[in-house]
Amino acid sequence: MHSPILRFGVILWVFLFLSCGEVGSNSNTNPETDASGNIDQISNIDSADNDDPGATPVDDITPNQDPGTLPSDATQTILDEGPSPEDSTSPMSDVSVPPQDSGVPSEEDTQQTIPPPNAENMAQCQEYTLCDAACQGNPTCTDGCETDFPNGKLMLGQLTSCLIEVCGSPNSFSFSSCSKAAKWDECLLEYAACYQGTTGCLTIRDCTLACTDWQCQNLCIWSGALTSQYIFTSLMDCIGNNCNQSCGTGDAAMCDSCVTQYCGVLRDECINDANN
Repeated sequence: MHSPILRFGVILWVFLFLSCGEVGSNSNTNPETDASGNIDQISNIDSADNDDPGATPVDDITPNQDPGTLPSDATQTILDEGPSPEDSTSPMSDVSVPPQDSGVPSEEDTQQTIPPPNAENMAQCQEYTLCDAACQGNPTCTDGCETDFPNGKLMLGQLTSCLIEVCGSPNSFSFSSCSKAAKWDECLLEYAACYQGTTGCLTIRDCTLACTDWQCQNLCIWSGALTSQYIFTSLMDCIGNNCNQSCGTGDAAMCDSCVTQYCGVLRDECINDANN
């Protein structure tokens, strides 16, 4: 479940504006559309060739991408495979234009109380996720990950099982977009057990910009509070879906105009994130 892969230059340009504290006007933002969840940017789950719950990393993972790119997603486990088809029936499906209310997950939204994570088990889950993703399906390598991080395999398996229960087969056409939404809703408890941090959206941004590989980028996203991951990955998805070309030119004014028009609400939320 990969979010759109963003060029490092795109993110760098956008976040130069954030660093300066420039908040884009929201007057041109089209309301009434649900924002996606990418965490991956973070935050979205990689579809495996089978339904083995322990072998399906979360969507923030992008083991094959160039070190000069960032995963999207939030989720992500963060973060994903490329543009996924929009699922109009999903309450938090990928969209081109964010709403006035980004729909950041909250206890009221999910009707769930998120318990504090077990630090040791959460670290195992993250290590196993990265290890398994790096194996690229090599069974000997995967067996080594399972041996080294048995609790991590179990926890990731619980998350993947939840997503499969909600969204069906990982090989289905709609699984990517469905699971991207489900990890913030029906499967939020399982996701939080593996990938729940405390930092804010701007801290996630600064951390990912300092990274040189996808493992580092995903760890940065997972270090964020759940709401902060959601804002960050939603913003990255929005930029990737709408402003890749405008921001990739290196023209700061063109990039800022595009981000203000399509992603201004999410950018403001990142700047004003209570966890910053």
